[in-house]
Amino acid sequence: MNKLFSCILNNRNKGQATLVVVVLVMVVSLAVGVAASNRAISNIRMAAYTAQGDQALHCAESGAEDGLNKINELEKSSFGTYNAVLKDSDNVDICSYEYTISEFSGEVLTYPLVKQDDSQEVNLDGYNGSLSIYFGSDDSAALEITFIKGSSPPYSVEKYAYNCEELYDNNFEDGSSNGGEDLPCGTESFNISGYKIARIRPLYADTKVVVKFGSVSQSQGYLIESIGSAGTAQRKVQVIRTNAQLPAIFDYSIFSASETEPLSK
Repeated sequence: MNKLFSCILNNRNKGQATLVVVVLVMVVSLAVGVAASNRAISNIRMAAYTAQGDQALHCAESGAEDGLNKINELEKSSFGTYNAVLKDSDNVDICSYEYTISEFSGEVLTYPLVKQDDSQEVNLDGYNGSLSIYFGSDDSAALEITFIKGSSPPYSVEKYAYNCEELYDNNFEDGSSNGGEDLPCGTESFNISGYKIARIRPLYADTKVVVKFGSVSQSQGYLIESIGSAGTAQRKVQVIRTNAQLPAIFDYSIFSASETEPLSK
Protein backbone atom coordinates (compact mmCIF):
# COMPACT_ATOMS: atom_id res chain seq x y z
CA MET A 1 0.00 0.00 0.00
CA ASN A 2 2.80 2.41 0.90
CA LYS A 3 4.59 1.59 -2.35
CA LEU A 4 1.42 2.31 -4.34
CA PHE A 5 0.92 5.68 -2.58
CA SER A 6 4.56 6.59 -3.14
CA CYS A 7 4.24 5.75 -6.84
CA ILE A 8 1.10 7.85 -7.21
CA LEU A 9 2.80 10.77 -5.39
CA ASN A 10 5.87 10.56 -7.62
CA ASN A 11 3.71 10.56 -10.74
CA ARG A 12 1.76 13.55 -9.43
CA ASN A 13 5.00 15.48 -8.74
CA LYS A 14 6.22 14.67 -12.25
CA GLY A 15 2.94 15.90 -13.67
CA GLN A 16 3.22 19.15 -11.71
CA ALA A 17 6.80 19.62 -12.91
CA THR A 18 5.69 19.00 -16.49
CA LEU A 19 2.87 21.50 -16.04
CA VAL A 20 5.30 24.10 -14.67
CA VAL A 21 7.63 23.56 -17.62
CA VAL A 22 4.76 23.88 -20.09
CA VAL A 23 3.52 27.10 -18.43
CA LEU A 24 7.08 28.51 -18.43
CA VAL A 25 7.47 27.72 -22.13
CA MET A 26 4.15 29.41 -22.84
CA VAL A 27 5.19 32.54 -20.87
CA VAL A 28 8.54 32.72 -22.67
CA SER A 29 6.83 32.22 -26.05
CA LEU A 30 4.31 34.94 -25.20
CA ALA A 31 7.11 37.35 -24.19
CA VAL A 32 9.01 36.66 -27.43
CA GLY A 33 5.80 37.11 -29.41
CA VAL A 34 5.03 40.43 -27.71
CA ALA A 35 8.61 41.66 -28.29
CA ALA A 36 8.46 40.65 -31.96
CA SER A 37 5.06 42.32 -32.29
CA ASN A 38 6.39 45.52 -30.69
CA ARG A 39 9.35 45.52 -33.08
CA ALA A 40 7.04 45.02 -36.04
CA ILE A 41 4.78 47.87 -34.89
CA SER A 42 7.83 50.09 -34.28
CA ASN A 43 9.17 49.29 -37.77
CA ILE A 44 5.78 50.07 -39.33
CA ARG A 45 5.60 53.36 -37.44
CA MET A 46 9.16 54.24 -38.48
CA ALA A 47 8.41 53.42 -42.12
CA ALA A 48 5.21 55.47 -41.98
CA TYR A 49 7.02 58.40 -40.34
CA THR A 50 9.83 58.19 -42.91
CA ALA A 51 7.29 58.29 -45.72
CA GLN A 52 5.56 61.24 -44.06
CA GLY A 53 8.93 62.95 -43.64
CA ASP A 54 9.67 62.54 -47.36
CA GLN A 55 6.23 63.90 -48.22
CA ALA A 56 6.71 66.83 -45.83
CA LEU A 57 10.11 67.65 -47.40
CA HIS A 58 8.68 67.55 -50.92
CA CYS A 59 5.84 69.77 -49.77
CA ALA A 60 8.26 72.28 -48.19
CA GLU A 61 10.24 72.34 -51.43
CA SER A 62 7.01 72.93 -53.38
CA GLY A 63 6.26 75.88 -51.12
CA ALA A 64 9.74 77.32 -51.71
CA GLU A 65 9.34 76.91 -55.47
CA ASP A 66 5.96 78.63 -55.32
CA GLY A 67 7.62 81.44 -53.36
CA LEU A 68 10.28 81.91 -56.03
CA ASN A 69 7.58 82.15 -58.68
CA LYS A 70 5.74 84.72 -56.59
CA ILE A 71 8.91 86.82 -56.19
CA ASN A 72 9.48 86.75 -59.95
CA GLU A 73 5.92 87.91 -60.46
CA LEU A 74 5.44 90.45 -57.66
CA GLU A 75 8.96 91.30 -56.41
CA LYS A 76 8.72 93.18 -53.09
CA SER A 77 4.94 93.09 -53.19
CA SER A 78 5.32 89.35 -52.54
CA PHE A 79 6.33 89.84 -48.88
CA GLY A 80 3.95 87.89 -46.64
CA THR A 81 2.82 84.41 -45.60
CA TYR A 82 1.14 81.89 -47.92
CA ASN A 83 -0.15 78.34 -47.55
CA ALA A 84 -1.66 75.55 -49.62
CA VAL A 85 -2.66 71.87 -49.45
CA LEU A 86 -1.48 69.35 -52.05
CA LYS A 87 -3.96 66.62 -53.01
CA ASP A 88 -3.73 63.39 -54.98
CA SER A 89 -5.78 62.46 -58.04
CA ASP A 90 -8.63 61.33 -55.76
CA ASN A 91 -8.69 64.73 -54.06
CA VAL A 92 -7.24 63.27 -50.84
CA ASP A 93 -4.84 65.49 -48.87
CA ILE A 94 -1.19 64.47 -49.25
CA CYS A 95 0.55 67.27 -47.37
CA SER A 96 0.41 70.99 -46.76
CA TYR A 97 2.90 73.83 -46.78
CA GLU A 98 3.20 77.33 -45.39
CA TYR A 99 5.93 79.72 -46.42
CA THR A 100 6.97 83.28 -45.64
CA ILE A 101 8.73 85.69 -47.99
CA SER A 102 10.75 88.41 -46.30
CA GLU A 103 13.67 90.72 -47.03
CA PHE A 104 17.09 89.12 -46.76
CA SER A 105 18.91 91.67 -44.61
CA GLY A 106 20.11 92.10 -41.04
CA GLU A 107 23.24 92.43 -38.96
CA VAL A 108 24.33 88.84 -39.63
CA LEU A 109 23.81 87.24 -43.05
CA THR A 110 24.52 83.54 -43.58
CA TYR A 111 25.30 82.01 -46.95
CA PRO A 112 25.20 78.25 -46.22
CA LEU A 113 27.42 77.27 -49.14
CA VAL A 114 29.45 79.35 -51.58
CA LYS A 115 31.11 77.17 -54.20
CA GLN A 116 34.83 77.22 -54.92
CA ASP A 117 35.74 79.95 -57.45
CA ASP A 118 32.18 81.25 -57.47
CA SER A 119 31.42 84.76 -56.16
CA GLN A 120 28.87 85.99 -53.68
CA GLU A 121 28.09 89.67 -54.05
CA VAL A 122 27.08 91.78 -51.05
CA ASN A 123 25.39 95.14 -51.52
CA LEU A 124 27.16 97.90 -49.55
CA ASP A 125 25.65 100.91 -51.30
CA GLY A 126 24.65 103.43 -48.62
CA TYR A 127 26.08 101.39 -45.74
CA ASN A 128 28.61 102.99 -43.38
CA GLY A 129 30.08 100.97 -40.52
CA SER A 130 32.08 97.87 -39.70
CA LEU A 131 32.09 94.63 -41.67
CA SER A 132 33.60 91.24 -40.87
CA ILE A 133 33.45 88.05 -42.94
CA TYR A 134 33.72 84.57 -41.45
CA PHE A 135 34.40 81.30 -43.28
CA GLY A 136 36.08 77.93 -43.00
CA SER A 137 33.43 75.21 -42.72
CA ASP A 138 36.04 73.43 -44.85
CA ASP A 139 39.36 74.49 -43.31
CA SER A 140 41.21 74.02 -46.60
CA ALA A 141 39.28 76.99 -48.05
CA ALA A 142 40.74 80.45 -48.56
CA LEU A 143 38.80 83.62 -49.25
CA GLU A 144 39.34 86.50 -51.66
CA ILE A 145 37.37 89.70 -50.97
CA THR A 146 37.06 92.43 -53.59
CA PHE A 147 35.64 95.80 -52.54
CA ILE A 148 34.49 98.15 -55.27
CA LYS A 149 34.37 101.72 -54.10
CA GLY A 150 33.20 105.07 -55.42
CA SER A 151 30.04 107.13 -55.86
CA SER A 152 30.31 107.20 -59.67
CA PRO A 153 32.61 105.85 -62.40
CA PRO A 154 35.49 105.40 -62.52
CA TYR A 155 35.39 103.13 -59.45
CA SER A 156 38.39 101.92 -57.46
CA VAL A 157 39.03 98.44 -56.11
CA GLU A 158 40.52 96.97 -52.94
CA LYS A 159 41.44 93.30 -52.70
CA TYR A 160 42.16 91.13 -49.65
CA ALA A 161 42.87 87.42 -49.32
CA TYR A 162 42.83 85.12 -46.28
CA ASN A 163 43.80 81.51 -45.63
CA CYS A 164 41.95 79.46 -43.05
CA GLU A 165 44.91 77.16 -42.37
CA GLU A 166 48.58 77.45 -43.26
CA LEU A 167 48.25 74.98 -46.12
CA TYR A 168 49.38 77.16 -49.01
CA ASP A 169 52.42 79.29 -49.80
CA ASN A 170 50.39 82.13 -51.32
CA ASN A 171 51.21 85.13 -49.11
CA PHE A 172 47.56 85.46 -48.01
CA GLU A 173 46.69 86.85 -44.60
CA ASP A 174 46.14 84.33 -41.79
CA GLY A 175 42.44 84.21 -40.96
CA SER A 176 42.63 81.45 -38.32
CA SER A 177 42.78 83.95 -35.43
CA ASN A 178 39.71 85.92 -36.59
CA GLY A 179 37.03 83.22 -36.27
CA GLY A 180 33.47 83.96 -35.20
CA GLU A 181 29.81 83.04 -35.73
CA ASP A 182 30.72 79.36 -35.18
CA LEU A 183 33.26 79.42 -38.01
CA PRO A 184 36.99 78.99 -37.37
CA CYS A 185 38.36 81.70 -39.65
CA GLY A 186 37.62 85.26 -40.67
CA THR A 187 38.82 88.60 -41.92
CA GLU A 188 39.82 91.70 -40.03
CA SER A 189 37.03 94.16 -39.27
CA PHE A 190 36.75 96.51 -42.23
CA ASN A 191 35.57 100.11 -41.87
CA ILE A 192 33.09 100.57 -44.71
CA SER A 193 32.31 104.02 -46.09
CA GLY A 194 31.50 104.88 -49.69
CA TYR A 195 31.73 101.29 -50.93
CA LYS A 196 29.36 99.91 -53.57
CA ILE A 197 29.73 96.16 -53.30
CA ALA A 198 31.87 93.39 -51.82
CA ARG A 199 32.53 90.27 -53.85
CA ILE A 200 33.44 87.18 -51.82
CA ARG A 201 35.14 84.30 -53.64
CA PRO A 202 36.20 81.02 -51.98
CA LEU A 203 39.42 79.47 -53.22
CA TYR A 204 40.55 75.80 -53.01
CA ALA A 205 37.23 74.55 -51.51
CA ASP A 206 33.55 75.30 -51.00
CA THR A 207 32.71 77.02 -47.71
CA LYS A 208 29.96 78.51 -45.62
CA VAL A 209 30.23 82.29 -45.39
CA VAL A 210 28.82 84.60 -42.72
CA VAL A 211 28.87 88.38 -43.19
CA LYS A 212 28.54 90.44 -40.01
CA PHE A 213 27.64 94.13 -40.15
CA GLY A 214 27.89 96.73 -37.42
CA SER A 215 24.20 97.55 -38.00
CA VAL A 216 21.38 96.32 -40.24
CA SER A 217 22.61 95.82 -43.78
CA GLN A 218 21.13 96.95 -47.04
CA SER A 219 18.69 94.54 -48.67
CA GLN A 220 20.53 91.59 -50.20
CA GLY A 221 17.48 89.93 -51.75
CA TYR A 222 14.67 87.68 -50.52
CA LEU A 223 14.43 84.98 -47.86
CA ILE A 224 11.87 82.18 -48.24
CA GLU A 225 11.17 79.98 -45.21
CA SER A 226 8.89 77.08 -46.10
CA ILE A 227 7.47 74.42 -43.73
CA GLY A 228 5.93 71.24 -45.12
CA SER A 229 3.64 69.00 -43.03
CA ALA A 230 2.46 65.43 -43.63
CA GLY A 231 0.82 63.52 -40.81
CA THR A 232 2.96 64.13 -37.71
CA ALA A 233 6.10 64.98 -39.71
CA GLN A 234 7.31 68.48 -40.51
CA ARG A 235 10.27 69.63 -42.60
CA LYS A 236 11.66 73.14 -43.11
CA VAL A 237 13.43 74.58 -46.14
CA GLN A 238 15.15 77.97 -46.41
CA VAL A 239 15.90 79.53 -49.78
CA ILE A 240 17.87 82.74 -50.37
CA ARG A 241 17.14 84.55 -53.60
CA THR A 242 19.83 87.19 -53.87
CA ASN A 243 19.69 90.39 -55.87
CA ALA A 244 21.00 90.22 -59.43
CA GLN A 245 24.79 90.15 -59.49
CA LEU A 246 27.67 89.96 -61.91
CA PRO A 247 29.00 86.47 -62.77
CA ALA A 248 32.19 85.07 -61.25
CA ILE A 249 34.17 85.82 -64.44
CA PHE A 250 33.87 89.53 -63.60
CA ASP A 251 36.51 89.09 -60.88
CA TYR A 252 39.04 88.12 -63.57
CA SER A 253 38.21 91.04 -65.84
CA ILE A 254 39.11 93.98 -63.58
CA PHE A 255 42.53 95.25 -62.67
CA SER A 256 43.74 98.13 -60.55
CA ALA A 257 47.37 99.20 -60.78
CA SER A 258 47.19 100.95 -57.41
CA GLU A 259 44.82 101.92 -54.62
CA THR A 260 44.58 105.46 -56.01
CA GLU A 261 44.20 104.75 -59.74
CA PRO A 262 40.76 103.91 -61.23
CA LEU A 263 39.86 100.45 -62.49
CA SER A 264 41.13 99.22 -65.84
CA LYS A 265 40.11 96.29 -68.01
